[in-house]
Amino acid sequence: MYRLPKWVFQGVVLLVFFTEIILPFGVFIPGNTRLVVAVFTACLMVGIQLVSNFGFFNLLTVVLCIALLDTQSWVWDTTWARVASHWLAHGLLVILAVGGLLNLPFNSWCSHTWMHWPVFIRIRVPVVQALLRFYRVLNRFRLVLAYGVFPPTSSPAIRWVPVIEGTQDGHTWLPYTYRYMTTTETSPPRYVAPYHPRLDHGIFYESFGSNDANFGWSTLGCGNPYDFSTVSGVQLLVQRLLEDEPLVRPLFRVCPFPVGAPPQAVRITFYRFQPTTLAERRRTGRWWTRIVVGTHQPPTKREDRLWKLRYPVPELFHPDAIHWKRRAPRIQALQARAQQAQADAIWTHIQTDLKFNLAEFWNDFIPLANESGLNWATMPQTVAQLRTRYNWQELLELQQLFSRLSLALLTKLEPFFLDMAEPQLVVSEYFQLCLFTHYLIGQGQAIYSDVFNNPTRATQYLVQFEPERSFYYLGLFWFDTLVFQARKFRLFLKISVHQSGNGLPGFLDLIPFISQQFTDIGEEHLPDLQRNPKNGDWLISERQPEPAAESALNQ
Repeated sequence: MYRLPKWVFQGVVLLVFFTEIILPFGVFIPGNTRLVVAVFTACLMVGIQLVSNFGFFNLLTVVLCIALLDTQSWVWDTTWARVASHWLAHGLLVILAVGGLLNLPFNSWCSHTWMHWPVFIRIRVPVVQALLRFYRVLNRFRLVLAYGVFPPTSSPAIRWVPVIEGTQDGHTWLPYTYRYMTTTETSPPRYVAPYHPRLDHGIFYESFGSNDANFGWSTLGCGNPYDFSTVSGVQLLVQRLLEDEPLVRPLFRVCPFPVGAPPQAVRITFYRFQPTTLAERRRTGRWWTRIVVGTHQPPTKREDRLWKLRYPVPELFHPDAIHWKRRAPRIQALQARAQQAQADAIWTHIQTDLKFNLAEFWNDFIPLANESGLNWATMPQTVAQLRTRYNWQELLELQQLFSRLSLALLTKLEPFFLDMAEPQLVVSEYFQLCLFTHYLIGQGQAIYSDVFNNPTRATQYLVQFEPERSFYYLGLFWFDTLVFQARKFRLFLKISVHQSGNGLPGFLDLIPFISQQFTDIGEEHLPDLQRNPKNGDWLISERQPEPAAESALNQ
């Protein structure tokens, strides 16, 4: 199918747009129009099922088309008496209809997160707030979703795949072969519909860093605040392979190590696969040309502490997860205390149940964090110093202290940020307001206490506030994750258009900046990707790696 002429795909795109965007409105028109909608929709679903490797939702959509065989019913035929006698069914219909309309403006990427976006806390209309609260509760049941998955622009003819590799001697690395996802140059495209291979599907998104451990949680997440973690699901999968967990082995087509002899280390190498020509396929038997892109996850050994770090405490939820934080009893208690007390009165409350004390936080950690002048180029050295001075449990408590101080100060500053009539704290998004509290923490205990006790003084510090520099403090705790994300953002910006602002979560503003960091950590060999302005085709050209990097890649 990939080798068919371009005009075939252009025609298919027009047919898809007509069937998915225009025809659905025919559902509300009685008569044969509904049959046309049913036939076009069912044929489209069958077509996707025949040529694609993923499609249980196609079968579900065909089932929905059965209701369209009733060409006579009309929505206004329903009488109030009938509504009263079938109130449960009609009530559910109203819930689905209103929920569908609320979701309609959003892309399905953010189906489970948009109603948690901080921008909506500025809407003071009681009815709107009640609707949002209601659908936030229903969100976990997946009753209504946003529309659309991928934008109508194509991606380069490249398949990006993180391949899991293990070693027992530290020199020879053997791949774990996915059941359906491409792993080697001879991996054939497999037909799996309607089966949904969860691991293989997840690996596709892992390629672009869209996993469950990144700051894009508030945009692309599943709505579960515990999924914002320094430890991703794939990292836990690696740990299971190192533990020789028997339940994990069947996820792969081939495990290169026998039962009872697990690898000593596992790494994930990032490859790009480009389809061979028909002549190459006949001559060599290869479906793909495989090229190393670089590091996806460096060599890892067993680390039992990852299981303890997987699920964060409420203080460490994503900065935008304000609705979830407000439901946590310990944060409710902290905010209630912060609203009524002066700075000196909250120190004991902030360090409750933590062995680390605030005096050491202010006098030791903050000076060390500021030592490099918040220079991202020297962050690796600062992180190394912190990890030498503190163990992982102490660093976790330091992060909790930092977050509690931020939450307490946010309690004081939020009213000045949310005041729509005369906002005194003008920052672009709520995420930036959180970063502003980090900036004030970094200025030391005296300035923090001054702003906490007199919130109106915050504006005089806003002039020197820079979100990128203030994000540095979180970067110290999330260093490994940000190194990983920086690589993925560099790839993302090559093939996609970056969007931010207009009420979108504020972290998106930082993507261009993060993509420029940590370019010298780990191997990376991305091709040059450009669109032909005349026809939109992708032009792929190789970039020659530096000699040292090329030697490392070959190893």
